Amino acid sequence: MTENRLSQALLAYIREVSSDQSFDANLANARPDSQASFEELLSAAVMGVDRIKTAYQEMLKVVRQPAIERLQLALDHFRGSDFGTLETKKAVARAVQTLLIDLELRVKCPTCGEPAYLRCSLAGNTRTGTFQFQHARKGRQTHHGGSKKFPELKLISVAKEQ
Repeated sequence: MTENRLSQALLAYIREVSSDQSFDANLANARPDSQASFEELLSAAVMGVDRIKTAYQEMLKVVRQPAIERLQLALDHFRGSDFGTLETKKAVARAVQTLLIDLELRVKCPTCGEPAYLRCSLAGNTRTGTFQFQHARKGRQTHHGGSKKFPELKLISVAKEQ
């Protein structure tokens, strides 16, 4: 997606909201000095909020997808990297996790395919830690993987449909 498409989506949203005469008319009819009922006022407000919510969700999709694509490219670039120390690996895992949460994403566990968090901790006899995939499985926390090097990560969405 290009910045041009984002600009077009934003302009379309502005045009839609600014030209929404029905919403303005419904609110005008629902002023306290009119004979509008509380239900009519509530209906007009809900209709306006729903339209804004729908437009906002569409804009968010336009913005979110390029961010996801760029994040996947960055993660692909780091695949196989050895960040040296446990502290550095933990910092990398935390940074990746923050981005995943912000974008309502997880990584696909290569062992079982479940949405997982990327973690780094000491495991086995490693002194520099291993990257692991953490998720709940059958109600229990599970850790799969155990790579000393940055693993291949496949992003998957966990966004709830509105």
